[in-house]
Amino acid sequence: MAEDELDDPRPKIELTIGRVCCPLHSEPFREEWPKAWMPFSLTLLQAALASETLADEAEQTEGWLNDALDRVPLCERVERDVLMQAYIDCGLGRIARCDNCGVPRQGVVMRLMQPGNTVPTRLDHVCFECIAKRLRHPSS
Repeated sequence: MAEDELDDPRPKIELTIGRVCCPLHSEPFREEWPKAWMPFSLTLLQAALASETLADEAEQTEGWLNDALDRVPLCERVERDVLMQAYIDCGLGRIARCDNCGVPRQGVVMRLMQPGNTVPTRLDHVCFECIAKRLRHPSS
């Protein structure tokens, strides 16, 4: 590590997968990882930082933003419309009929845990609107 990096007083932001997305919202990237991950991550970070809530929370901890994102990832800190548009804008997926809502929209293959199952169910196409607005992480 360079000496000037050790002296840099600015806090570092580490955008790990878990800080950007919960398991449900990171699933759309599985098929073509890491395609589109960085622009998606930066879009969510920019949207979340525009909120005074995240900035205020981050200032109250020694670990700054990283601690706040360890508690609640970016995907859960932005509006659902922002999350949906971030998926679309980063270039993931294709347009097809959604296995969840039946409407033809842009989306991806998803593996989801269904109640009572021990292995994920593969859905050939779930639209980004369903991923962002209708589906919920099991811990939510």
